[in-house]
Amino acid sequence: MKTLFEGQVVDVILVENGLIICYVCSKEQDTVTVAYKMVTFADGKFTFVLRSLYELSKFGSNSKEFLRHIKNHVTSRSLALSSGKHFILERDGEGKLIDIDGECVWTGNLSYRGNAPSGIAVSNRSLWTCYKDSSVLIRMNLLTMKEELRIGGGATSPFNNPVDLFIDGNDIYVCNSGSNSVVRVNLNTYAAETYRQFDSPVYRFIKNDGYEFAVLDTGIYLLD
Repeated sequence: MKTLFEGQVVDVILVENGLIICYVCSKEQDTVTVAYKMVTFADGKFTFVLRSLYELSKFGSNSKEFLRHIKNHVTSRSLALSSGKHFILERDGEGKLIDIDGECVWTGNLSYRGNAPSGIAVSNRSLWTCYKDSSVLIRMNLLTMKEELRIGGGATSPFNNPVDLFIDGNDIYVCNSGSNSVVRVNLNTYAAETYRQFDSPVYRFIKNDGYEFAVLDTGIYLLD
């Protein structure tokens, strides 16, 4: 694998033909300062970008209205839905469904056994969540916000401290910080297999246009 970006990555947003990276640029006691860069797939070049572009890419064209409902623009997770709505997950487990006009139309807590989701992804009408401490994946219906399916958990779980999810076609990729691996689960059969193995915890996995990226402790890597 090849080092794409070296540093402490806080968030990564997939955009057309590139990535926007939110990273730690300085630390002073309890204060952390972040900055933003964009890398273009076509030439591999980096450019500094403004917070406004990061927010626009993360929350959509009506990001200013969305931000009224969001506790932290960096630590919250945002999923764009086919309906034009966005699903927001806060670090404390609170979920919010925000419509295209920036109005919050649903809110609820997605915690499982007292723990907030460590990652989310969406596929069609399903919201997938993973829980680090329970090593479990849960599928919820986006229309009813009711649990439909649970995978893993217990001593025989194929997951080990899952921290993030990425869906590509009929597969969901689960980043496991406990086993330093990406586990691929087929969404038709729910068969699970180890897809990638690393020497350190993996926090994010992204596929796009034939490229694969992993976020590790030391930065972002382009995978062979």
